[in-house]
Amino acid sequence: MINKPSYEELEQRVKELEKAVIERKLLEETHQTSEKEYRSTLNNLLIGVVVHAYDTSILFSNPEATNILGLTNEQMSGKKAVDPSWNFVHEDSKILTLEEYPVSIVFSTKKPLYDYVIGIIRPDKDYRTWVIVNAIPVFSNDNEIEKVIVNFVDITALKQSEKKLSRLNVDLNAKNEELEQVVYVASHDLRSPLVNIDGYSRELEYSLKDLRNTLSANSLDNVLNELAPILDNDIPEAIRFIRTSTAKMDTLLAGLLRLSRSGRAALKKESLDMNQIISKVITSTEFRIKETDVEIIVDDLPPCQGDTIQMDQVFSNLLGNALKCLEADRHGRILISGQIVDKQSVYCVEDNGIGIDVNHLDKIFEIFHQLDPAHNKGEGLGLTIVKRILTRLDGAIRVESTIGLGSRFYVSMPSGNIEQTKGK
Repeated sequence: MINKPSYEELEQRVKELEKAVIERKLLEETHQTSEKEYRSTLNNLLIGVVVHAYDTSILFSNPEATNILGLTNEQMSGKKAVDPSWNFVHEDSKILTLEEYPVSIVFSTKKPLYDYVIGIIRPDKDYRTWVIVNAIPVFSNDNEIEKVIVNFVDITALKQSEKKLSRLNVDLNAKNEELEQVVYVASHDLRSPLVNIDGYSRELEYSLKDLRNTLSANSLDNVLNELAPILDNDIPEAIRFIRTSTAKMDTLLAGLLRLSRSGRAALKKESLDMNQIISKVITSTEFRIKETDVEIIVDDLPPCQGDTIQMDQVFSNLLGNALKCLEADRHGRILISGQIVDKQSVYCVEDNGIGIDVNHLDKIFEIFHQLDPAHNKGEGLGLTIVKRILTRLDGAIRVESTIGLGSRFYVSMPSGNIEQTKGK
């Protein structure tokens, strides 16, 4: 026989059920409130947060994550690591493989990942966004990863500062090397003419002493004959060497001053129409071009980002250098061309001159270096100044040459905007 519960017992059970329902409802409300607070906290963080499911699909991403990655929340939702929209790179610019993605590393190692630096290539930006990533696995009761929480911070500004600092260090090292060369010039090249001046000044002293001895030891009839070699040869020769040496010192000191000033000139970087600049350079060199009867050919040149005055000086030096190095017994020809290579405007000044020996290719940009000092009247600073100017303009220069066939000087500059140059 089954005992039926009493009314009091039924009433007690109903109360217990009501209490359980109320407690469950309160628990659900508390959970919902916690969930809202949790999401609100994540959504207001200045750190990107992405939660991946066990199949790497995205369960959640906060606004900072979508901002850094350049995708909307709708575009992020459900996206997997294998999705082709992702394009990450290492610090050495190599593209990350799928196995090297943060979420993939955590799934394969089952360990947290800390301080993983990667770059993000976004199609809407012409620069890379750099982030430092941490990824934490969330395990189920059976010790399997069911979620991976990835957080990342935008460190692009820090990376740009590091790049700028690195470049400043390069510039500092270059200036230190240049200073060493200047010290060498001051102690060697400038000392040589001083030795000549001192030596020939002594020759003048000796000649004057001989002159006095001759005047005192000889009769007037023999004076002119005795003085003739001193007056006609010794003294004029000493004076000539003194003047030559002082002229050389003046040239070297003027060159050092030009080199010093080339590094201090204010720059106005803008998009340049290189066709106009080369045209002006050729016009300013027209007399020498006609004098040497050289053929100048200029292709249509792409624009670049640079300073008008400085780029004029660069190509004036390169054209002048090409004119000086032409073969005397061969019709001269100089070709100036340009093309875009990997977002760089690359210009080539090519001549059919005497060429440069391979042993001199690494030295031609050094201070006061001359291939043929006996035939070149300059101070050997043109290419040194060109290299310094291009370094300041984020450019570069290199040379290829063959003895007897000619040389090609390649100038690389950040590419410019064609539309911006049309209004000039």
